[in-house]
Order: sequence, then structure tokens, then C-alpha cells
Amino acid sequence: MDYKVSYREKDGSIQAIISYKDGDKWKQKAKQGFRIQKDAKPWINETLDMLKETVTVAEEFRGITFGKFKEIFLKDKEKEYAYNSIKFYKKAFAKFKDLDDIRLTDVGYINIKPCVDQMIDEGLKNSTIKNYLAKLKTTFNHAIENYEIITTNPVNIKKYKLPIQSYDVEEEVKALNEDEVNALLSRLKGRDYFICLIAVKCGLRLGEINGIVDDASVIDFENAELRVKQQWKELEEGKYGLGSLKTKNSYRTVPIPKKYIAEFKKYTQTCVKDMNNRIFIDKTNDATGERIRKKFTRWGYNISIHNLRHTYATTLLSNGIDFETVAELMGDTVEMVIRTYSHVIDDMRKNAKTKIDNIL
Repeated sequence: MDYKVSYREKDGSIQAIISYKDGDKWKQKAKQGFRIQKDAKPWINETLDMLKETVTVAEEFRGITFGKFKEIFLKDKEKEYAYNSIKFYKKAFAKFKDLDDIRLTDVGYINIKPCVDQMIDEGLKNSTIKNYLAKLKTTFNHAIENYEIITTNPVNIKKYKLPIQSYDVEEEVKALNEDEVNALLSRLKGRDYFICLIAVKCGLRLGEINGIVDDASVIDFENAELRVKQQWKELEEGKYGLGSLKTKNSYRTVPIPKKYIAEFKKYTQTCVKDMNNRIFIDKTNDATGERIRKKFTRWGYNISIHNLRHTYATTLLSNGIDFETVAELMGDTVEMVIRTYSHVIDDMRKNAKTKIDNIL
């Protein structure tokens, strides 16, 4: 910001004048009543800080509230983000609705903390709260990098001391042992059997499973491979269809255990398919997940389909498959696999210690 400070005597005191450039125009702010020039320094510094926060901001965005800016953010991101991502941002913003009437430049920890406390009181998982805070942080970064409305991001996720919730970790990485998997699969029939079989033996996410079509480029029975290249998802409000995968890592090829090839092939030849040639025809992933979860609950299993994916990863790691390979098969990063399955690492270290004792 271009500016200069000058002084003059006025009415028996010193007047400080800040001349600054706002766009193409020079403007002034002045204050008098100072005994000497040195006394004006605090006011000058405070005023300059305020001007630096606002002068670079386009006039149309000065004084904009968080509620108005989040609408701009969503509009900017509509072409960049998938529908489900936009939907998740809206869900996160709903948890910070108390910020809507606050000027974007005024939002700080003192405003965000009550929103976080409310989520804790509602019993939201720590992982969910952190995800919502991450979405909020991204929004403020957009205000900094694209509009220069603010200069610092008020969201520091580490500052929020969330209560210890054991289920945050335990529930998400719960896996079945071999006997439990076999017992569960023996009770399932028809399409739900094959949905769960693919989850636990190929490690696919539910949306990826529902996106499988009867096509040789997807299901390669000759080479016993399943190519994951699309998923079933909500494309826009109330409209579902085949769409892109979660991340670039999600595009992958996974092996189909050969002992299941014959029955899987028979299912694809006889099952009812939809107009997209999908072999599993639920309209939504939620419908699939809820139907199967109810069966699990009725049989005494406190799990979801996603826990079968965890079982797949845990089984591979426990049997010596390296993290890079598991990450590739899961469609995740190595860092994500290590972070999610740290409990398996502990077991592997214990087993290594036993082997070392026996060897040495």
C-alpha cells in the first residue's frame, strides 16, 4: 500500500495525517490533539494496520459477511468440485451458521469455538469435526488467495482440544477374522453376497462396487482382474449416475481371487442389470448400505460394509503384503494406509520380535 505520513499544527496541537492510495485515488485519514509528533505513533500504526487490511480489498467485498462469502466460494467451486464435495461443504457450513452475519474480517477463534463446542455436545466424532474445520479453513484460504479480503486464516485446527473418543479410531478400523468372514458370507445370498464378497476380497468402496458394469474392460475374468474406473454417486440433487472416483489413486486394477471366478461369472450372466449395465442396481449407495447393515445387526455383527474393506486391508498387511502395494490396491496413499492401520503395524512389530527371538 502506498502511503505517506505528515504533521501540522492545528488549534494549538499536532495533527497527524495519513495519505494513502486506494485504487487510483489518494485519500486521507487525520487525527489531531497530540502534544508532540511522537504521541501520534500508536494511532498511526493502528490506522495503517487497519488500512492494509481493507485498502487492497475490492470495494464490493469490503464489509462482506461470512454468509455472503461462502455463497461466492461455492459458486467458484461448482465447476472444480464434484457434486458430492459441494454437498459436503454445505453440510459443514451448516455447523458454522452462527458465523453467517459476522464480517469475514472479524471472524476469529472466539467465534468459531462455540460452533465446535456445539458439535462436541451433539456427539459428533472428532474426525467429523476436524473435517468440517478443514472445509472452513479452505474457505478462508480462498478469501486470502483469490480475493485478498483477509491476510491470515482464523482457523487453526490444532487449537481445538477435542475430547478423547475411543470409538473414533476403533469403530473405523474394526476388521473381521477369517472365521467371522466365512460365517458372514455363508449367511448372505444373491446380490448382497456378491457385494460383500467384492468388499472383503477385493477391497472396493461401496460406491465403486455399485459402479461395476458388466463389461470386459471392467470385469476381466480371463485375467482374474477387476478394473475400478468409475463409481455410482449422486451427481446433482436427487440425480444418481456413474461418475468419477474419489481421487486419482482410486483408479486401479485389483485381483479377483480365482476360487470365486466361476460363481462371480455366473452371477453377472444371470443377474438383473439396469440401463447402465450395472450388476448391482440399487438407486443409492445409502440404500445398499442400510439394507446390508440391518442384516449384519440382526446376525450380531456391529459393522458396516466399509468394515469389510478394512478387513481386506488388514488381512493383506497381516500376511506380509507391503504398504505400498496395499495402498495401490485400496486406492489410497501409503500415508493414509499407515495412519489408518497403525494397529496392524503394532501387531507386525510384535510378531517380528517373536521371530527374532526364535531366530537369534
